[in-house]
Amino acid sequence: MKKYIASLFFVCLVSCNPIGEELAEIQLIPNEIASAKGLDLKKGDEVVFWIKNNVSSQSLVDYNLKYSVALNNKIVSYDSTSVQYGDHTINSKVSESHGIISQFFSDENGSAIEFERENKSFKVPEDGKYDFDFKLYNPEDDSFFSKSFSVIIRGKK
Repeated sequence: MKKYIASLFFVCLVSCNPIGEELAEIQLIPNEIASAKGLDLKKGDEVVFWIKNNVSSQSLVDYNLKYSVALNNKIVSYDSTSVQYGDHTINSKVSESHGIISQFFSDENGSAIEFERENKSFKVPEDGKYDFDFKLYNPEDDSFFSKSFSVIIRGKK
């Protein structure tokens, strides 16, 4: 009986994905629009935007992200958020940089921080193929060499 319960618990643990299934990852470039087109979603699904950051450990610059979600060329959601916003952080690591090229992506000490942070969510109103557009911006700093960002779209059923 104990083996049966332990097996059932293990199956439930393995089959549950608390952060959701990855649907797309979109690389963001400051002041340019990046898109994911034709994601097939079902009514009631929850779509969660995770921001993947790779910044120098001393970087305090906070970029903003505008996004829109469209179905049949009609916008169903439009909002903006900070790339640093969110409560849950996963896959974080600090890396030491060696070499001249890697110094562009790190601070004076040669270290960079990479992490993914749960940011915003969107409840799918009806079945269909959805288009997602994102624009990363910060009017005070247009330097791209010390940071990189992407959006990971994950779906929860």
